[in-house]
Amino acid sequence: MSSIVLKNVDFHYESPLNEVFQDLSLLIDTGWRTALVGRNGQGKTTLLNLLTGALSPQSGSVAVPVATRLFPFPVDQSLLTIDVVKDSIGPFRKLESELDQLSERSDQKSLL
Repeated sequence: MSSIVLKNVDFHYESPLNEVFQDLSLLIDTGWRTALVGRNGQGKTTLLNLLTGALSPQSGSVAVPVATRLFPFPVDQSLLTIDVVKDSIGPFRKLESELDQLSERSDQKSLL
């Protein structure tokens, strides 16, 4: 597996001077499913923008040997948060629906 590597990354916004990362080193195996969690304004979006090349660090290096895609995906506002998460990582809601249908068929056959 290849890895996404950030080495000694410094990044700050100019106006107002807002240091986001100082000497950040990070290794992410591309085979992992990775999530960023944290409070507003703590650098999650900045990190993603560094990984996609939308931003460049003031110093250090960012190596991303794989294609990246941005989240958020289009979200149906009527869904519960858990369903949005399920949809973003796989076809879980579809599989759950298919399992429910199979279970109902099984229950109906057992009644006969």
